[in-house]
This record gives sequence, C-alpha cells and structure tokens, in this order.
Amino acid sequence: MKVGFVSLGCSKNLIDTEIAIGILKEHGMEIVNNPEDAEMIIVNTCGFIDPAKEEAINTILEMAEYKKKKCKYLIAMGCLVQRYTDDLKKALPEVDLWIRLDKYDKFYTAIEELINNKVEDNSTTENNNTNVNENKNTNENKNEDKKSSETKQTSSIEDVIYPMYIPANTYLSNKEKVSKDDGERLILTFDGDNPFMLIEETVTYEKEHLIVPTYGELEVMASTVAIVNDNSVNWIDNNIEYYVVSDKLSKSELLNIARSISVLPVSK
Repeated sequence: MKVGFVSLGCSKNLIDTEIAIGILKEHGMEIVNNPEDAEMIIVNTCGFIDPAKEEAINTILEMAEYKKKKCKYLIAMGCLVQRYTDDLKKALPEVDLWIRLDKYDKFYTAIEELINNKVEDNSTTENNNTNVNENKNTNENKNEDKKSSETKQTSSIEDVIYPMYIPANTYLSNKEKVSKDDGERLILTFDGDNPFMLIEETVTYEKEHLIVPTYGELEVMASTVAIVNDNSVNWIDNNIEYYVVSDKLSKSELLNIARSISVLPVSK
C-alpha cells in the first residue's frame, strides 16, 4: 500500500513522523511524496496555538479531497488529536482513524485493524474467517506488545518541572499528563503575549541511545546537547526528553527557557 505523510508543527512531530514511516516500511508499505499517488494519507497535527490548529484542520480537509480519487484511508495523529479527539470526530467524519499520543505504541495495530475492518465490510463470503483472523492477530499483537514492554525500562514523571525563566506577560494555562505503556508525557501550555509549550517525556534506555535524524543546530547545555531550530529546542537529560516549542518566540528566547530548566530544575 502507498502511504503519504503530512507533518505539521515542531521537530517533535517530525521525529514522530520519521518513526511512523519506519514502522510502515517494516510492514512493506511504500512511502510516496505526492498525495495523488497515496492510498493512505496520514496527517501528523499540531495543536499548540490557534494558527496551528487552523492549519491542521485545513490540511485534513485538503487531504480529504483525495478520498474522491485514489486515497482509501485518511488518518490523523498528533497533539491536536490528543487534545480534541471527541470534537474532531464529530466535526471531521472524513477521517477514518484518529491516533492519540497515548496510543502511539499501538500505531500499526490500529492501522491494520482499520484496513481489516474495511475489507470485512466489503466481504460477503469470508466474514467469519476475517473475524477469526483479526482476533488471532490482535491477541498475537497484545502478547508481543506485552513481551516488548517487559524488556523496556518503564518510568514516570514524579515531579512536574517548571522553567525558572518565563517571558513577560506569559502564564501557565494548561497542564496535561498522558500515560503510555513505556512511560509518560507531560504537556505544559503557556499562554499570553509570548506563548510556548513545554513537553517532558520519559524515555527508555533503548530510546536514549537510539540514533534518530536531527533537524537544526546543536547547542551545548549544562549537562547535554540540545537541537535548536526556528521554533523548538529539544534535548534529553536524566532519562527525560524535553521540548520547548513556540512559533512566536525567537531562538534565543527558546534557549533561555530551556537553559532555565537545564541549569537548575525546580518543581512547583
């Protein structure tokens, strides 16, 4: 099956997209750049600020037009999906599958079930066999996931880490913790004149030593090295991966926030 990807937002989304592409390739799917050639289109959304939300929704609607042509499946994932799943399902019935951040560990399983269910809907003579196979595959996947999770180092974010430096006229407006099989993800949203988002995510030993593509400049922090681009700073320290994201703040302002976490982290 040919799959097209649209990645919106920060470098975190770009890395998640690269990982998703790798998973699909492992299962024999072909990645295409032109949505007109895609049988499946996946949009990795951003839901940080209103312009990002609007861009994500407009992109989903734009990609939905290809369902009138070759595309059979339209899938949305990412921050916007995590925060507004129920509302999006009602507003955008064109989307066949919504994948939340806390379901990334079942990414391919969800896609496989979507494809199998559609085949089942179109089948009249092999319906029962399909259900048996799906249940068998689901049980096998659950067992594999369980075995896989047992080999990973699971952890949690015990204390919320707040930046010591916050730009003027900016305040914490939302705090959301997402549980995953292999840890947790904490999303702190700061609104006001200088909005930004701070994401803290537990990482396993394997991920911390995994080689992944990087996009941006390298900047030395207190005890590690950060990746800096136009709208985000990303680094790993003490088994916690951090992202400071904003499409309004400058690189220097993003680094000031990041360093205020790296130099002397404090919990509130």
